[in-house]
Amino acid sequence: MSNSLVRNGALALACIGAAACGSAATTVRSYGLPGGGALELAVPLRWQEEIGWSEDDERPTITFRPESGAGFLVRIVVLAPEPSAGEEFASSDRLKALVESSARASLGVNGGADLRLERIGEDAHVVGWYYSVVDSLMPDPPPEGAFAVMTQGASSASGFVLTATVLTRKQWGDDLSDAVSMLRTARVGEGPGDSWRVPGPIVKVRGALGQRYDLTLPDGFDVSSRAPLVARHLATGALLEVDVADRESHASARDELRRIESELEQRSPGSILLRRRGVTTLAGKPAADVEAVDELRDEQLRVVAVPLEDATLTLRWRVHPREYAAAAPILRGVLAALTLTPE
Repeated sequence: MSNSLVRNGALALACIGAAACGSAATTVRSYGLPGGGALELAVPLRWQEEIGWSEDDERPTITFRPESGAGFLVRIVVLAPEPSAGEEFASSDRLKALVESSARASLGVNGGADLRLERIGEDAHVVGWYYSVVDSLMPDPPPEGAFAVMTQGASSASGFVLTATVLTRKQWGDDLSDAVSMLRTARVGEGPGDSWRVPGPIVKVRGALGQRYDLTLPDGFDVSSRAPLVARHLATGALLEVDVADRESHASARDELRRIESELEQRSPGSILLRRRGVTTLAGKPAADVEAVDELRDEQLRVVAVPLEDATLTLRWRVHPREYAAAAPILRGVLAALTLTPE
């Protein structure tokens, strides 16, 4: 395997040995689809599933985990074509373009980088593409609950599009191979899905854009998630993350300062250089404000946290040090544009 390091060396495009057939014994599981019919997948026997809704647009999702432990996670989102959609909706060219766009946004690379896309399938039933990246700074083995490899892709089955994210702890092994093999088995049948395999009630997440806060991003951002908000500034590669999480109801801005410093130290032990810390104002409320350099990951950070009545809104800004000066006015504009919704 050869890696092509990008940006700060933390993420590398990887050629992962997932092309071989899956090793696990499987059973066909059938999931009902919007408008009728069912998605059929040959799933490894001991994989546990959770069926729900995507956080941003309420599309059906299927999440797979191992029978015990946290060795991997596979999440599939099902996208049904609109009535007016043509064959291009699930075409190989469109899927490849979607995966390429996702890869460049995730890695912050320009149009000239070799993304090493791999085929999921190319037959009458399934067509699709995927890529894998490895976090070269992740300890081996990764800490409990952490993953070293992320694989993302998109494939089609009878006009439906499946987007998939696979998180694994190792670059080599059966977990990723089994996941890609499962995607290759995707079929859409006319009958109903298994009656017990249906999404539960829709539960709105608290951290979605437009729920606890509003933010209009300036031009030049590529948004990959809205719950929590994850967006990359294409010109500088700066990554913006905004999330809302439950905290102690009476946490203060100074309490959040200590939390931020603790989280940074846990993320990169002994490698955090504080540049500035204190209390500022964000959206009219007192907020913890920390600026630091992460020497291990070669990033400059700005973290701002606003205690709310029953939660904390945290804004994280990460950028390569050489781009920090160019990205600073972009961040100032983002901070000025963020507003809180009434509690």
